[in-house]
Amino acid sequence: MPSKIIEAIFEELRLLRNEIRLLLPQEELEEYAHPDRIRRSYQKAIKKYPPEEIRMFLNF
Repeated sequence: MPSKIIEAIFEELRLLRNEIRLLLPQEELEEYAHPDRIRRSYQKAIKKYPPEEIRMFLNF
């Protein structure tokens, strides 16, 4: 059982790293026409469609 918990934690960390990469892309958002709209859209999407692991833990 503990190994499954650790695996779930590592998977969640991997997903969070990927999300951070989306929030902090290599190119500057300021180069785009509407950077604030991009940020708001991403935050709204994460709230509406959270990663599967987050939904799994929220159902407990």
